[in-house]
Amino acid sequence: MLMLTDICTGSPDYGFSASGKVAGRYRFARITDIDPLGRLKKNDAKFVDSDGGKILKENDVMIARTGTQVGKAYLYDPKDGELVFASFLIRFHLDPKKVVPAFIKYYMLSNAYKKWAEKTSSGSTRNGLNIETLSKMPVPELTTEKQKEIVRILDSLYHALSIQEDMISLLEQYVQDVFDYKSRELQFKGKLKELFILRTENKQNEEGGTIPIFNSGGISEYARTSTNVKESVIIPRSGTLGNLFYVDIPFAAGTTVFYTEMKKEKTGLFVYHTLKNYDFKKLDSGTVIPGINSDTIYQLPCMIPDNKWLHDFNCIAYPAYNKIASLKKKKEKIIEYISSALAFYFG
Repeated sequence: MLMLTDICTGSPDYGFSASGKVAGRYRFARITDIDPLGRLKKNDAKFVDSDGGKILKENDVMIARTGTQVGKAYLYDPKDGELVFASFLIRFHLDPKKVVPAFIKYYMLSNAYKKWAEKTSSGSTRNGLNIETLSKMPVPELTTEKQKEIVRILDSLYHALSIQEDMISLLEQYVQDVFDYKSRELQFKGKLKELFILRTENKQNEEGGTIPIFNSGGISEYARTSTNVKESVIIPRSGTLGNLFYVDIPFAAGTTVFYTEMKKEKTGLFVYHTLKNYDFKKLDSGTVIPGINSDTIYQLPCMIPDNKWLHDFNCIAYPAYNKIASLKKKKEKIIEYISSALAFYFG
């Protein structure tokens, strides 16, 4: 049986123990910086001034050794810049003479690998993975040509996914730019409490549910029933405070978010782009877990649009977001293709 240690060179090591800052010499790669598709997130970055001898190099794969995301992996991409990996991660250096590194990246996204990681970590005394157990991770034995074929197919799907995501980002930024430019025309000052009511729901996963439940990190689970709100902005109240979500589909709200009920129709995108101009992390109430209370949000100053301004803005914003909705459906379909490909090749 082929094991991870058989396709690596050098000695694996643990990451750098430090506290990330908002600015510094190197980006600090943490468990929470890895997205579900094994990519480095662009938002909420932290930095360190010293590398601690833990700068990632090409063909390095870092693996979460503990926590709720134990086993999550990231293959270093030089396009992500210089990265120092954190202490709850373990680094292995893949040998390109023995394996196609991207093949291992994709294998570690498969259900087969995730089941192995879950079983192995839960069987340990500290409910985690270490260098010894990860070194014995079983690896599929395929020819180099077959590995390259799998990588080529999955790379093409990731490229298609990236195109959709870039188009979504460009459209959202276009609307934000229009909003910021036109906001200079606004004359009436007010507070956010004049625009919406904050609601909470505390929804949890329901078997057979198809309605997305939003928490501060995004969609977390699914419910059978939704709120009765047609258009809303999801605002974090604890946890990851930097995330905002505009929704115009049936949804449910989890324990870590507020959702808005607009006081006037067709103001959702105005509220969303108004809120994007606030740094919610600076509004942290200062408890152990980052959080914001409703009064803090209600008292934030804002401009109040008149009917003509709102009509002119909406004529630009809503068609753009209709296109964004279409792109998101394509994005979801590509993610389904990726999941199907992973299941087909790895089980």
